[in-house]
Amino acid sequence: MKKTFLIGIGAQKAGTTWAHNYLKSHPECAAGIVKELSVLTSYFSGRQGVDVRILHKIKKLEEELERYALRIKSGKPMPRADKKLMYAIDYLAADHDLKYYLNYFKRLLEDNPDAKIVSDITPAYSTLSTENLKETRDILEAEGYQPKAFFLMRDPVERCYSAVRMDARNKAKAGQSDSQGPNERFLEIALANWSQVRTRYEDIVPKIENAFGAENCLFGFYETFISEQGVRSLCDFLDISFADPRLDFKSNVSPRSVEPDPADWEKVRQAYSATYAFCADKFGADVVSQAWPGFKA
Repeated sequence: MKKTFLIGIGAQKAGTTWAHNYLKSHPECAAGIVKELSVLTSYFSGRQGVDVRILHKIKKLEEELERYALRIKSGKPMPRADKKLMYAIDYLAADHDLKYYLNYFKRLLEDNPDAKIVSDITPAYSTLSTENLKETRDILEAEGYQPKAFFLMRDPVERCYSAVRMDARNKAKAGQSDSQGPNERFLEIALANWSQVRTRYEDIVPKIENAFGAENCLFGFYETFISEQGVRSLCDFLDISFADPRLDFKSNVSPRSVEPDPADWEKVRQAYSATYAFCADKFGADVVSQAWPGFKA
């Protein structure tokens, strides 16, 4: 029986961390040590530009090497295979050679033989082209997997403001100051190209379906997914048993102490009018109006 390889394509700030945590705790899933491997974006871009996630991967390997060295110095018996160290090696090496990416999941299944599913949930994959996604499908099929795609959507305006707040939170954690608050930066960032490519579902949804086939895709809404019905839809899609979710558990929440100017909010809503219209046509106006307060029929 083929194992399922679930590619989580986003959207950013749309519940993907919660979904990963659910799968990570599920006995039929091998979700891995991290949610976002961020390998495919590096692979298809030829590693152009600087990805700060690679620094995180380097730090993870350094921590495991330090732990390994301390074990040697203390004279403790060495395991035949240090799983944490091997995962950390694959985690970093995958950015340089895709065979390490595939090896990472092969190792996961060896360590979890009863698992039906492995997953890589990386919202940045929503920026990949149709051709990139098709090649991903082909690579996974050649490895003997059944590829499936999962994409959660959030009210476009809310998604943008959540991303702005997350950026402010991350800067504060890093000790960086910002002369403007998230409410003041909202309009500019929400309309920036990097934000639009993650929010224009009218572009993302068709390329996912084109690459994986509609029968191998699951689309959901952040606002309604974190519920028993939403989780059951994911379990049915993956052909795994339903396990009770922690619906009260929040993941990766960014503080919301201020609101943007209502005029800016309306400008962003208007800018994404085609996105709202596409989703209403694709998934039903009643479904979208129930999930998204920004939608106006």
